[in-house]
Amino acid sequence: MMNVPQNIDGSEPISLVSLPRDIQRTEFIATALKRLALNMATLTGEDFFLSLATDLALTLNIPHVFISELIGEQLHTLAIWTKNQLQQNITFDPKPAPCGIFINSSSETTIYHCPCELQSVFPDDPNLVELNAESYLGVALQDSTGKYIGTICLLDNQPMLDPELYEDILKIFAARASMEIERMRKTERIQQLYVENIRLYSLEKEKSQQLNELVQKLQSTQQQLVHTEKISQLGQLVAGIAHEVNNPISFISGNLFHINQNFTEIVKHLSLYQQYLPQPNTEVFSHSEQIDLEFLLEDTPNMIKSMKLGIDRISDIMNSLRNYSRIENKGKGNIDIHEGIDTTLIILSHRLKANPRRPAIKVVKEYGELPLVECYVGQINQVFMNLLANAIDALEESNQGKSYAQLEINPNTITICTSLNSNQVRVRIVDNGVGMKEEVRQKLFSPFFTTKQEGKGTGLGLSISYQIMTEQHNGNLQCFSAPGKGAEFVIDIPLNKE
Repeated sequence: MMNVPQNIDGSEPISLVSLPRDIQRTEFIATALKRLALNMATLTGEDFFLSLATDLALTLNIPHVFISELIGEQLHTLAIWTKNQLQQNITFDPKPAPCGIFINSSSETTIYHCPCELQSVFPDDPNLVELNAESYLGVALQDSTGKYIGTICLLDNQPMLDPELYEDILKIFAARASMEIERMRKTERIQQLYVENIRLYSLEKEKSQQLNELVQKLQSTQQQLVHTEKISQLGQLVAGIAHEVNNPISFISGNLFHINQNFTEIVKHLSLYQQYLPQPNTEVFSHSEQIDLEFLLEDTPNMIKSMKLGIDRISDIMNSLRNYSRIENKGKGNIDIHEGIDTTLIILSHRLKANPRRPAIKVVKEYGELPLVECYVGQINQVFMNLLANAIDALEESNQGKSYAQLEINPNTITICTSLNSNQVRVRIVDNGVGMKEEVRQKLFSPFFTTKQEGKGTGLGLSISYQIMTEQHNGNLQCFSAPGKGAEFVIDIPLNKE
C-alpha cells in the first residue's frame, strides 16, 4: 500500500474535475505535465513507476492505472493504482485483455481506446469484471528499436471525460517510461554480468590453480620422459659400451699374468744377489742371461704404462656415462662445449670403429675458439648424443648395397664444426649419408615421429632435443637436408643469460 503523495511544492495534485469547463485544453496539459514532471524528476526504478501511476490517477481523476512490462509472453505490472491506493503487482496473460491488442495486432498499434462496453468487447478478461471497467485507453511502451515492451493503460468505470487529452499526456510519459524500463533492463543485465563475471573469475581462478597443478605434473612427467629417453638410448648402446670396456679389461688381465712372471723372476734374481753380495758369482750372471733381465727391466714399465692407458680408457667411459645419464638438479653451469662433444664421442666410439661391414666412420673436428657457455650440461650432452647417434644411423643406412671397398674410397664421415657467431655459439653436425625428403624433414622434431624400424627408436630423441634447445636454453635447433645430400643439424646456443 502507498499513501497518496503530494506535489513536491506541497500542493495537492491537480485534478481535471476541479477545473472549469471552459479552461483551455493546452493550459491543462501544460500544468499537468509540469506537476507530473516535477514529482518524478529525480525518481528512478520502482519509485518512478509507483509515482507515475499515482500521479496519473489523481491528476486525471482515473480510478484504475496499470503500468506493465512484457517479459516473455506475460505482462508483469510495475505499478497498479486502484481502489484509491497502490496495489501489489501481478502477472497476467495479455491475450484476452485489452493490452493484447498491442501484441495480437498485425499492424503497428501504439494506442488503443475503447470508449464504452469494455467488458463486452473483452469477455474473457476476468480482471475487467472485478474492476467494473467500462472504458479503456492504453499506450504501448517501445524500446529504442520499436519493439513492444509494455503498456501504460487507464481504465474508468464510465466513459472517459476527455480521452484525447489523456492520450496526449500518456504519449509523453510513455517515452519516459520506456526509457526507464530499458535502463532497468540494462542495469539488471549489468548486475547479472557482474555476478557472472565474479562466478567466472572464481571458476577461472579454480581452473588456473588446477592448470598450475597440471603444469607441474606435466613438467615432472616431462623430466621423467627426458631422463627415460636418455636411459633408453644408453640401453641401446650398452652392448657396445660393454665391449668397449671389456677390451682394456682383457688387455689389463693379460698383462697382469706377464707382469707377475716378470716380477717373480726379478725377485729371484735379487735373492741371488743377496746371497753372494758383495761379490756376485757366475750363478748370478747365468740367471741374468736365463731370464733376459735386460728385456724384463725394459718391458715391465711399458706393460705398466699400457695398463694405465687401459684404466684411463675405462675411467673416461665411466665418467662420460655418469655425466650423460645424470639428472639435472643443480641448475645451469658454465661448460666447455668441446668437452661435451668429446665425451659423447667416447660413449659412441664403439659405433664409430671399423667392423666387418664397413671401415671406421671418420670424425672430422673443426673446432673454433669458444667461451664457456651457460647451460644444463646433462641436457646439452643428450642433444649431442641424439644428433651424433642419428648421424651414425643415417650413415649405416646409406651403406646398404655398398661394398667394403666402395666405402674405403668414399668413407662415412661426420663433420663437427663449432663457431662463435654474434652473441651465440653455433654447433654444426654434418653427415654424408642418404639425406631425407622435405616432408620427412618437416616432421623431424614432432614427438613420436621416426623413420627407423620398430624397436630401434622411440621417436622422442629429436623432439626432446628440440625442446631442450628452444625451451630450456632459448636457443634453436634446425635441420637442412635433401635426398642424397646428407643432413646438417645446426645448434644455436645464446650466450646471454636471459
